[in-house]
Amino acid sequence: MAELIFFAGTMDCGKSTLALQTDHNHSSRGRFGLVFTRLDRAGESVLSSRLGLSVTAIEVTESLDIRAHLVDALSRGDRVQVLQVEALCWCGMRAIHNARTVDGVVVVEGSQVMVGDVGEGVGARIDIPVVSYEVLCRRHYRARKTALSAGVEHMSREPLPFEA
Repeated sequence: MAELIFFAGTMDCGKSTLALQTDHNHSSRGRFGLVFTRLDRAGESVLSSRLGLSVTAIEVTESLDIRAHLVDALSRGDRVQVLQVEALCWCGMRAIHNARTVDGVVVVEGSQVMVGDVGEGVGARIDIPVVSYEVLCRRHYRARKTALSAGVEHMSREPLPFEA
């Protein structure tokens, strides 16, 4: 039975990692499928995660008729799953917005798709703006309030010191 699994969510919530894990789980059992991607950080026709994993994928472009790949299988009554992958705002609520910040200020105008605008050395000079992204809940996105502007420090990524 064919199955379409679509991962949706904000930036940095683990969509690519989850897709790579799902692909690995299926292929290790002899079930090979198609992996689609669009505008991946690693370049065309690659699905990559920030953990360093990657797999060859089909690049979805304006000219690609994705229906040619999917409709036939799905019209036979096969299964479609849409998985909402969750990320958390700095306040702990579910994050549903990607906030683009320039020099710490949320930007809400301009291009809706920006790929590769955050890079090594950006902001190293005083005349180059520091561009970053932060996932926010609806309340903080509407208020344009990032963790930095709220004076909240992010938690350490170090594991908790459990005593044996």
